[in-house]
Amino acid sequence: MKQYSLRVKILAMLIIGIECFVLLAGFGYVVVTLHQSRFAKASVSRINKNNVVMGTSANLKHFYEWGANQNIIYNAE
Repeated sequence: MKQYSLRVKILAMLIIGIECFVLLAGFGYVVVTLHQSRFAKASVSRINKNNVVMGTSANLKHFYEWGANQNIIYNAE
């Protein structure tokens, strides 16, 4: 069997380590991308405000009504 020098052995281990790191980083990227895509596929339907029945109070001083073309982004925990 051929004996390799210490420099060649260290270089080979370094190359194998870098290849493993790149492989794990790529796998992690794919897992994170697939996990985030589940939230992107959520289905949202608009509701006509004339069809919503709300109880109103006579002492109501402040309220908020959504304007046109407003988007809400909820961050899931």
